[in-house]
Amino acid sequence: SKYLLGLYKRLSFNLYSNYYNNGLLFIREKGYSTLGHSVNFMCYTFSERILSPLMRMAGELLLIILVTIALLIYDWRTIVVLYLCFLPFMVLYITVVKKRVKKYGEQEYEAKKQQARIVADTFRGYTELEINNAFPSLQESFLKGMDDVTRNRINMETVQMFPRFLSELAI
Repeated sequence: SKYLLGLYKRLSFNLYSNYYNNGLLFIREKGYSTLGHSVNFMCYTFSERILSPLMRMAGELLLIILVTIALLIYDWRTIVVLYLCFLPFMVLYITVVKKRVKKYGEQEYEAKKQQARIVADTFRGYTELEINNAFPSLQESFLKGMDDVTRNRINMETVQMFPRFLSELAI
């Protein structure tokens, strides 16, 4: 998650800076919303919706193979013990983890809204930013917002992965 979110952060920041450096004509030609969408959504989609599932599928496939081999070595009674160990962790997940996932998701959503505002304001106010040489301060705000987004995403993914780790521990 840290690697993928770091990749998202780098891609998004580089795209944001490159769009800005292409100048006002480029920004007006492409449109504020299109550029903002690319900076905020497309980079995130690439890292979190394309690369992340691929990496998780590879890990899950390896886990399934290892568990299958282990269960083939032992008998069916192992499965009963597995479920008896797994049930308390499932109850813990339902009561505790679900609330945290919702909280982190809401915080991430608010951080993404703020990022979208920064990008839109940057592209709309290009002329004023150039006159006042204010783009570096917006870049700092952009990176701070990216830190908020990635921190909330890491917290949420950590909590979401908690049941998996508990089930592996039970196994």
